[in-house]
Amino acid sequence: MFKKAFQEKSSAPLRTSDRRKLRTSVVAQVFSANVEPNVPDAQREGLIPEGLKIAKFITHLNEHGVSLNILYLSADGDPLWFTLDHNGALMIPTMYTLWKLEILPIITTPPTAIQKVLGGADLMIPGVIESFQDGSLPLIPENGLVAVAEANSLIPLAVGRMALPSPDIKRDGKGRAVRILHTWKDTLWEIGSKPEPPDSIPTLRLTSPTFPVEPSPGSVDKGAAPVESESIPMPSLKADAILRKALIQAITKIIKLSSSTFPMSSSTFYSAHILPSRPASSEKGPSSSELVKRSSYKKVSKFLQAVEKEGLLKLKDFKGDLNILSVNATHQDVIMHRSFKTVGDVETMESRSREAELPVQHMTIVELYKPHTQSLAFFQQLDNTVLKDLYTVPELRTIIDSYVNTHSLVHPREPAFITLDNTLRDLLLEKNEELDFLKREELTPRLRNVMQPWYSISVNDKEPVIKKGELKPIAVICKIRQGRKVSTFITGFEPFSISSEFLCEELRKLCASATSGTSLQLMHWGQ
Repeated sequence: MFKKAFQEKSSAPLRTSDRRKLRTSVVAQVFSANVEPNVPDAQREGLIPEGLKIAKFITHLNEHGVSLNILYLSADGDPLWFTLDHNGALMIPTMYTLWKLEILPIITTPPTAIQKVLGGADLMIPGVIESFQDGSLPLIPENGLVAVAEANSLIPLAVGRMALPSPDIKRDGKGRAVRILHTWKDTLWEIGSKPEPPDSIPTLRLTSPTFPVEPSPGSVDKGAAPVESESIPMPSLKADAILRKALIQAITKIIKLSSSTFPMSSSTFYSAHILPSRPASSEKGPSSSELVKRSSYKKVSKFLQAVEKEGLLKLKDFKGDLNILSVNATHQDVIMHRSFKTVGDVETMESRSREAELPVQHMTIVELYKPHTQSLAFFQQLDNTVLKDLYTVPELRTIIDSYVNTHSLVHPREPAFITLDNTLRDLLLEKNEELDFLKREELTPRLRNVMQPWYSISVNDKEPVIKKGELKPIAVICKIRQGRKVSTFITGFEPFSISSEFLCEELRKLCASATSGTSLQLMHWGQ
């Protein structure tokens, strides 16, 4: 982050009221998350001393998509804290602050690796050594702040954010472990008084849980020291990490949607956005139905309330239903998030693959009409016409036009009107209807009304299925059930050769909702 010189704008003294707010924020961030609260006030005060100054700066790199940063300096000009967004969502301590008091969990690494880190490289997984003598790593979530020290030392020489949850670090793993933000002797450290690292730092007992690390082959088990804090079971830690990672991923996608997306019910937010945003992994993790139950939260509402306190979203209770009002696109964890392949991405690819393998279904529907009662007599008297069982609408239009032209029934002054002869009057007019003329466009619909309706359906040019009766459209009706629950009922799809099982499965995937269906049963009543 500070490999080269950065552009610092003019600094200004921090107002006393702003300093008090900043001190409260820092104490809440540091002491509530990592260490015991019974820390002397003098040590706490040293974190945000009097005479603090504030300045804005821009680095030569925007590695995490951030260009506007805030720097807090002591009265002597030593950089103490900095943020990577203008809201100051997360205060990052510099070496000058980390050397005053142990306020971050520490991960150690060999001398060869620490030299690469001080040169500007990120800390890779192979360079991670267990930071405690009991062979364990502190429990740190993805993007959590961590200090990096040389092996056999607890003096921080770098600070960064975890590239993955610490429980995911494996002995034979590869890739980044920590994304380094600031180091000893970088350009940020250079603007201060440039002291040498201290011999020791006041140590505070960490209350965040730790987890064991597999010993490397040939290592000697020194015996695990008792862990003073209560450990959280590994399945819960893994489920918690998956939940939070999925939430951040979901926020990066949902902020691209329309503002009318909110408010959104917590159940919809969880099922339609968080669950599909779970990381796709070859390792079998908790299923969608077990994820929250296996976590330390146990309920979706408790998880959402916990991340609301972090400023990731805003909630409101509407008559007992928890709703999401908005998500925070400017939160530091969202800004620094790097997208990954999700469960939803995999399911979409698999669905498209299945669709590509299936042949395209072409359906042809034709309305047919059969001469019946008085219309049958009309067709029987037509000249040069072979009587058929069923006629299409274009065929009916041709027949009626031919009859009009043969009998010269077009109105002499109004070509759009047809003079009705006795045959057409008997055929097309309803009872008690007395008309001498009809518009040409009315003739075919009236002829259809006095014929028997049929229809044919053909799928993929196969032999059509011909049935008697009028083909009605599929009906979609919404009904409110159980107070506020809205259910959608779809009926009348069977004549189109669509099975209830197929329709339910397709709608379940497309709408991300629960579906159920029943097949029609033909009932016969008789003696």
